Amino acid sequence: MGVAFAKQAGKGSPPELGSALALFGKRNGGIVTADKTLDASDTGKSFFTTGATAKITFTLPAAGVSGGAFFRFWCGHIEGMVVAAKAVDTLITFNDTAADSLEVSSVNASIGALIDVESDGTNWYAAVLEGTRTVNT
Repeated sequence: MGVAFAKQAGKGSPPELGSALALFGKRNGGIVTADKTLDASDTGKSFFTTGATAKITFTLPAAGVSGGAFFRFWCGHIEGMVVAAKAVDTLITFNDTAADSLEVSSVNASIGALIDVESDGTNWYAAVLEGTRTVNT
């Protein structure tokens, strides 16, 4: 049952909107307009590239110390973005078990592109959910 529709204990009504916003607002990693290296404190956050004037590269922390870490990246500008593993050959994505990075760019319609990344403690698993990808090995 979704948060917006769950009944508060003993009150018989959905939680207030402020409660839901407080819960989901913690996921916002903010707008990023320059390259960014992520660390453990960024786990579970979404990042947005709205307003950037160049391609943005997000560098993931080491997969081996980040088991269960999850990141979401939204591209809000035409120049595109790259999600790169800290260590080579530790990114698993569409049709590649040893990628180094995943990219969406103006060549393949970057605006609105979405990349989700999650670690199993050994590798990063990445998927482009909106947009067209380029896998770099």
